[in-house]
Amino acid sequence: MITITNNTLQDLRSYAKKHTLNWGSIQNNFQDSNLNIFNVNSSEQLENQIELYCQHLPQDDINYIRKRWFSFMCAKVDEALFTSYPNCNPNPNDKDHNWDFIINNKYKFDLKSTSLPPKFELSLIKTQDLIKYLYHKQSDGTRYNIQNRIFLVHTSYKDISRTNVIKTAFKFKHDIIGQYLNLKDRIYYQYKDTYVDVIFIYEDTQGQLKAKIY
Repeated sequence: MITITNNTLQDLRSYAKKHTLNWGSIQNNFQDSNLNIFNVNSSEQLENQIELYCQHLPQDDINYIRKRWFSFMCAKVDEALFTSYPNCNPNPNDKDHNWDFIINNKYKFDLKSTSLPPKFELSLIKTQDLIKYLYHKQSDGTRYNIQNRIFLVHTSYKDISRTNVIKTAFKFKHDIIGQYLNLKDRIYYQYKDTYVDVIFIYEDTQGQLKAKIY
């Protein structure tokens, strides 16, 4: 059982600065089934597991374990940021992977926290092209599916290696998510008979945190 506390937030911030956290092996469900990371509450626990059980693995696999845990934990925090607002309620069945929360007691969404290469210029991106790219980005391994989804996208235009640090800007994200959930009569984008939205959290070339709600 994962518990999110203020210590969790600080732990993730520190871990993002300490490790590069690049993907090693390709992400897929088979490999995940052989990793015992989903009940790990802290980076200290994770590093202990790596020390005990993973020293025989190639560095790419160890990188994968670290990145997978970090991404999993950040996604859990991001879900908690959404459901901290009264008009966004969590799925009561934590084993149901079809949706994470329901907005305004009407729209059920899966949340996908992800990153975007800085080659995508904000002023030039067509929203439908971005949505198509983000859905197809999930087709690696065996994870591709189509469902109502909110993409919470992160990048840094100052230094791409800081993208994981941007993922840990939890206070900033909480405020932006609040603004998003307070939008009146939101009209969602549609993609293959699903509802889709994109929230972009990014660092500009001067190191300033900014956001764009598509």
